[in-house]
Amino acid sequence: PPFDSVIPDLELIDLVTFLTHKKRSEIKKGQPVIDTEGNFDIEVASADQLVLLDFWAEWCVPCLEIEPLLETIAADLGDQIKICKINVDDNPNLVADHVPDNMFPCLILMTNNTLIERVYGTDPKMEPKAFLDQWIARHLAAD
Repeated sequence: PPFDSVIPDLELIDLVTFLTHKKRSEIKKGQPVIDTEGNFDIEVASADQLVLLDFWAEWCVPCLEIEPLLETIAADLGDQIKICKINVDDNPNLVADHVPDNMFPCLILMTNNTLIERVYGTDPKMEPKAFLDQWIARHLAAD
């Protein structure tokens, strides 16, 4: 339709639905998903594998330090785990629901939309990559 004409509500809903599904289908396995309050239920509840929620912030140095590690894990284990990154400043309701201590980074493993384990950061006695690899592998083996 011309730009000055009004799109009927039903057509607009169909267009938004189409674009949402298209965007979701473009996300390749092995890439972290940027999660928001708008797509959280779709990304987490519909996941057919282990889900790792990464609650992070731009002002959180430890959050930024583990980001490349999570991207590597997503690339290596993309068929076994889905990594969802949640910016805490943009998603206060998700933080209130899932991060009771307001400590970051907060990493949560879920399966079938159920919490398995929550950790804040990594173990200071271990190198972060080794910690994340062991933590995830333990839960993949149990799944």
